[in-house]
Amino acid sequence: MRCDEVRRLLSAYYDKELPPEKIEAIREHLSYCTSCSKNLDSIKKIHSLMDYFPTLEVGPYFESQIFQKLEEEKRKGKRFNLGLKLALGFGIGILVLFFAINNIWNLSGDTSNPSLNTYVKEYVDFTGTHISKNNPGLAITVSNALGDYIK
Repeated sequence: MRCDEVRRLLSAYYDKELPPEKIEAIREHLSYCTSCSKNLDSIKKIHSLMDYFPTLEVGPYFESQIFQKLEEEKRKGKRFNLGLKLALGFGIGILVLFFAINNIWNLSGDTSNPSLNTYVKEYVDFTGTHISKNNPGLAITVSNALGDYIK
């Protein structure tokens, strides 16, 4: 056997969960491979340390309580999926409505928005004078980027 296969089976080997032919093949491999033998020693140490932990006894209804919790979680998941679908549908509906109203507004021929244009002009003027002292190129970039909104 190769080391990677032996390492994969060492825990089952220690717990005697393998068929006799695999156990014999691993035993033979361990007789000459120090690396795999060290891995088996590590598994033995872990198992011996686990003996110091107390064994917990479960109550008589433990299994039924687990199944009940799993069913509750499954029902919560279904409700969440339904809520997510409803929220997503509502969001898409709002976006469609927004774009429809926006297109109707633009098709009416009145594409100017005086309050927006005034705000953008004031922002460009303030930012341009404020920024141009330190970085004149940035003021031009801001003006060019917002120039489409200023009519």
